[in-house]
Amino acid sequence: MSKEARNYRALRNSLLAAIILGIPTINFDTTKMVLKHLSGGVPDCSHGEAANPSRPYDLIAVFSAGTYVDGDGKIHPNTAQRERLQAAAKAYVERQADKILIIDAGDNNVAEASIEFIQQEVKQISHGNTELDRNSVDIADGSVNTATNARDLRTYSDLHGYKKILGITHASHAPRAEILSCDYGVNIKVEPVESFYPQPEYSITSQEAVDQERLSRLKEELETLSLVYDPLGFLQMAAKSGQNSLEQTATKTPYPIKPSK
Repeated sequence: MSKEARNYRALRNSLLAAIILGIPTINFDTTKMVLKHLSGGVPDCSHGEAANPSRPYDLIAVFSAGTYVDGDGKIHPNTAQRERLQAAAKAYVERQADKILIIDAGDNNVAEASIEFIQQEVKQISHGNTELDRNSVDIADGSVNTATNARDLRTYSDLHGYKKILGITHASHAPRAEILSCDYGVNIKVEPVESFYPQPEYSITSQEAVDQERLSRLKEELETLSLVYDPLGFLQMAAKSGQNSLEQTATKTPYPIKPSK
């Protein structure tokens, strides 16, 4: 185990001990959801019916995972983003909701690359019987991490009068996405990609990749635990904003939250 992994594990154990001792009782609902996750349960604050009586949900919200640039300079959704978009496309074809929101986590030009990809996926999954027109997919831009994803999702939902949301992300990220969204007052059910595709296309082959995946999961667990003290994720926002500034990723094409034209 790397030194970084040991440090994360030690901090996680300290936070867990504090939770057991009952220190963060001020955020009781958040603490209850975190403890449910730690005990193997699935945090879920969804309730009631969608505003659209003909659909289970009013909106499919994709928590963005990023893009990459190929050798020709063309931008594509990265592997995790493609898997999330594929799951959202399947949910759309299954008529879970009539609208999709891709919540941009801060990557340059992720919007158009992701929209083009999900439109192709909808057509492929439905064997050409369903199309996702541009008016049925929106972008919420300006987020830097999951906490700001949840904040922007609340803003968008209030703007459009959406009452019930289906969130899409990976299983390791789903608990934190659910808890943060609930803390921001979003009526959401976050479903993992793996519930749509039990064997996603991503596969880990090298030992280095395995170690990196373990570290990523440990970081995710640590950030989820920290929500009992910071339910709106302000510390996570500050840390991510500082990282983005250092990496000089602040400049980006604006895609403001607004109704499609």
